[in-house]
Parts: sequence; structure tokens; C-alpha cells
Amino acid sequence: MATSEGREALADVLGQLIHALDEHMRLEEQRILPLAEKHITAAEWHAMAGESGRTIPQEIVPPVFGMVLYEASPEVIQKTLSELPPEVRTVLQEQGPRAFSSHSERVYGTATPPRSGAVMRGLREHSQG
Repeated sequence: MATSEGREALADVLGQLIHALDEHMRLEEQRILPLAEKHITAAEWHAMAGESGRTIPQEIVPPVFGMVLYEASPEVIQKTLSELPPEVRTVLQEQGPRAFSSHSERVYGTATPPRSGAVMRGLREHSQG
């Protein structure tokens, strides 16, 4: 059974993780992306992204895509969908939300868990408070 001390310890560790992730992403945006824009063409970038996508186990693609549809802004969703082949788009639009809902039910006890932005804000506030 979860205890308040255990929850507090978990929140502290997650707050530290969030801080490290924020720092990593900030440095990536400041230092790596400007270099990538200078030295990597759009075609090379898409090829790298496509290659890294091939390493993702196929069974996790629907729930991950469902999470993107659940989390992302309408603009990001539209852009993501527009870059997929029509046959893949259709399958993922149908399977993704169902797979993410099923996963969320198992993990959170609800098909509609808090969005990650709300969770991240809460963890940041906890680690600063």
C-alpha cells in the first residue's frame, strides 16, 4: 500500500528528474539544434528520424501514437498526421487512441489521465516548494 512518505519520496525523485530533463532539453535547443540547422539538410534530418523510428518495437507504436494524439496541440497533431502515408495515418488514428486508453486504464485507472503538462507543472511546483 502506498504511504504518504513513499509518495513524497517519489515526487522528490521525479522533481529531480524533471529538472535534469528540462536542463537537457534547454541545452539541446540552445546548442545542438542551431548546429543541426547549419550542417544537416532537411532530407538528412528526416532520414535520421525515419531510421530511429525503425528501432521502435512495432507493438508500442499504437499506444505511443495515441499518447501523441492525446497530449499534442491540434497544430502538432495535424502536422504529424500530414507527414504519414494515408494507409498508416488511418490505422494509427483508429488504433492509437484505443491503445492509449487501454494503457491508461491499466496504469492510471482511467482512460483520461492528467495531461503531462499538468503533471510536469505540479512536479516543478513541488520540487521548488
